[in-house]
Amino acid sequence: MAEAGPVTLRHATPADRDALERLVAALQDDGRRYDPALATGERVTAMGSLDAMMAYAAQDQGLCLVAECAGEVVGYAGCCLVVDVDMWTDPDWSRSVHLQEMFVDPAFRRRGIGRRLIAEVEAHARRLGVPRVLVTANASNPESCGTYRASGFTDHKILFEKKL
Repeated sequence: MAEAGPVTLRHATPADRDALERLVAALQDDGRRYDPALATGERVTAMGSLDAMMAYAAQDQGLCLVAECAGEVVGYAGCCLVVDVDMWTDPDWSRSVHLQEMFVDPAFRRRGIGRRLIAEVEAHARRLGVPRVLVTANASNPESCGTYRASGFTDHKILFEKKL
């Protein structure tokens, strides 16, 4: 297990770019365990995935958080506000915060870092007056699904796939 010590959460800064690129790539490569057709982490970082996340966090009343332990960025979460008044007749459903990305370095897991990142995203949603947080996870990834369920998320929709 990695070095123990206090973990702090804070807003990402430009100085976190290298660490965030490493974690974004690691998230993608971790997802390939469950869906080998996904692009590699190297490819998504080269395509500007981090820039896209930082842009939606900045422009869409979102945020990008990092978890830091002993000066090392060991996790992150990125979320944005989504407003869709055309899709929903209930105003409570027309606004949500989407947790777009979250990853904790495997060496730092099982310390509650993911739950703390989720709690901070939820607090952000409350500050915006938004009644819900939505997240998408690969159904075959038991770690991420377990983390979200342990944090109070419930299954909402199922995406079906049929390979041809």
